Amino acid sequence: MPHSTYYYPRNGGIYKLIQTIAGPLTNIWTSYPLESLERINGKWIVNGEGEYDRIISTIPLKILAKACSFLPSRVNRAIDELKCSSLTTTLLDVPPSNLSWVYYPERAKSFHRLVHIGNFANNNSPAGRGSAIAEGTGKIAPLIQANEFGLQDVITSNYTEYAYIIFNKGYSRNIKIINEYFNSEQIYRVGRFAEWKYYNMDICIASAFRCVEEIIEIMQ
Repeated sequence: MPHSTYYYPRNGGIYKLIQTIAGPLTNIWTSYPLESLERINGKWIVNGEGEYDRIISTIPLKILAKACSFLPSRVNRAIDELKCSSLTTTLLDVPPSNLSWVYYPERAKSFHRLVHIGNFANNNSPAGRGSAIAEGTGKIAPLIQANEFGLQDVITSNYTEYAYIIFNKGYSRNIKIINEYFNSEQIYRVGRFAEWKYYNMDICIASAFRCVEEIIEIMQ
């Protein structure tokens, strides 16, 4: 498996990769939730302020749709029909292991996977200790996950509403409707839940580069 042949950066983890790519940029705003998106006189207005020629969205389609009151009913209906699963991740202090991750396909357990993240960093865990993440679909109390492992040392826990794409009936039809509309409006979408495709991190980055190349070509 490829998981056994690479390590994350020692400092900053996988996020260090994104920090490095974004390093030369100085005008990045964060923690700025999208509340409204309007088109006035050929310009995009975000949250009632600013004027922009193009929009690049990386947020989930369902969140984007809530901010866009102008969407046709057919597009809203297509977005409503898209399905995904959510995820609870619980960080645990565990005994060392030589495993990368283990699946638990058991209905009786609230989690489905244990990832020994300490093994994704080269000699970066304290001697005699390791770290692992238990993953369970839905909103699950972290102590339930820990107790099912016979472990009590929960470090932290996080709930992610948008985690995995579900390819339900009508998926291809709905994605076609959504793509045709947003492409015609020059609202670019990049990433797993912005495009509603099962992308891993490397493909998300590649999609971002393709988006930039497309915009540069149009501008020239």
